[in-house]
Amino acid sequence: MSAATECPICGRPAHDATICRSCQRHLRTQLAQLPDLLSELDTTASHRDNVTPRCEVPTGSIDTQLPFRPKAAALAAATGAMLAAHVQDAVRLLHAAAPQSPDAGSQTAWLSAHLRDLRRHPCAIDLARDIDRHSRQILAMIDTPTVKTRFAIGPCPEAGDDQGPCPGQVWAWIPTDDTLRPVAQCNTCGRQWPAESWARLGERIKAVQARRRQIVALARDVAGRRAAA
Repeated sequence: MSAATECPICGRPAHDATICRSCQRHLRTQLAQLPDLLSELDTTASHRDNVTPRCEVPTGSIDTQLPFRPKAAALAAATGAMLAAHVQDAVRLLHAAAPQSPDAGSQTAWLSAHLRDLRRHPCAIDLARDIDRHSRQILAMIDTPTVKTRFAIGPCPEAGDDQGPCPGQVWAWIPTDDTLRPVAQCNTCGRQWPAESWARLGERIKAVQARRRQIVALARDVAGRRAAA
């Protein structure tokens, strides 16, 4: 019978681990979303509007926007440093090979892949708290007063510039102004979908996710056959 302790994050029972399974799942979700949030934060820091739908881009002079730029850049740098530090600590703790690339996508994917082992160590508590704090700070900085809420829908179903699948994520934007229509938009290719087409968009996104699962399953099958040979 496993020993249960109290999860320091939510108070639920944590069996043979420092954080409970619910917090582990939440951490895994936030790790998956963080690279996209950092991409949008970079957009904020650069004053580009390729992510926020055009109808929702805040108006105002460049003078009113400039003070926002260094804060966004500083938060992006701090988040990157936080990720790198946690990866380095985990590599030493688990005696594992480091991620092949230092970019945020590779680092968050690496941490997510090692969560099952990391959750048994005290460092998982700091990791969960740091990822949650930085995610909230980024969301607060990239959200504008014209946006009531925003949420990720899934992978973009469109083709990319090289005719391969677009690597972007589709986000839904709900404006505070009732005269403006909700819109979904890819944060990479910029394609937009009005609310009345979201049902069809959802079907296309589910198809993309199904294809990705098939590819992963096939890769695992091939790897298993090679290992058994």
